[in-house]
Amino acid sequence: MQFDKTLIAIRERSIVDTLDIALHVCRIYAWPLLVTMGLGVIPLALLNHLLLARLARFEPDAPVSAEMVGNAVRFVWNMAVLIVIQAPLASAFATTYLGQAVFLEKPRIWAVVRGIAPCVPSLIWCHLLLRGVLPALFLAYVIDQDAAFSPAEWLLLTLLLALGFRRATAPFLNEIVLLERNPLRTGRGNAMTVGRRSAMLHGPSTSDLIYRFFVSSVCAVLLSFVLFGGCVCAQGVFWDDWAPGAFLIQVGVPLTMWLSAGFFTVVRFLSYLDLRIRQEGWEVELRMRAEGARLAGVMP
Repeated sequence: MQFDKTLIAIRERSIVDTLDIALHVCRIYAWPLLVTMGLGVIPLALLNHLLLARLARFEPDAPVSAEMVGNAVRFVWNMAVLIVIQAPLASAFATTYLGQAVFLEKPRIWAVVRGIAPCVPSLIWCHLLLRGVLPALFLAYVIDQDAAFSPAEWLLLTLLLALGFRRATAPFLNEIVLLERNPLRTGRGNAMTVGRRSAMLHGPSTSDLIYRFFVSSVCAVLLSFVLFGGCVCAQGVFWDDWAPGAFLIQVGVPLTMWLSAGFFTVVRFLSYLDLRIRQEGWEVELRMRAEGARLAGVMP
């Protein structure tokens, strides 16, 4: 490991540059990112389907009706809310992989899985509880499928809005927990905990973080629409059916949303590197650590 020879160039980038290089990172690490995202996404996707499939009630070969459209809209909306809330937790393996990929040419998937084990308590506290994943799953479970828009759905929307501001102003919780390995609490009064590190990292850049969050959110929605349009087009070309059916709604919609979430996991990680460079001069720190290692005879 050579700190001054990183595989992802350590330098300041605008949000447009970040989106551009994220495409290249996804191309180079396509298979590892699919595997690591899948490790977090598949359990949550199956759980979401079990909770919400009852909302998407379609009769086979039945003509399209207002009720069917309403059911599809409710399913898609609630699925989108769940995925937005769950995306940081689902991306834990991918974030750890990207953190290793900065310095290692080919990080091992098994090493990534083992590396997350010590962080599981922090992830449970930060994501399942503080970032609302567990309450969101409970609200999805108690949704009244016969109501037009049940109270649980209003509460789920309220939870999303409440968490949205926190996500916008403190987006790098995964990176702090998984890469910097700060503890949740410690007996030493001056020790760097997750909360103190989050305030130190995010506090001075609130306006820039909100701007990047807004741009990323708009791009994520557009990307999801584009990917779903590709699914509809593929269905039309290969099966001569241009109308989104039950399978495409129940499987295609979550799939495109999770793919979009995977891409913006890379964007978030690159934005984290950018923030550390802007605030802490991280690229200078890496060069100094590399020179120190060479003087100590650790690095060639």
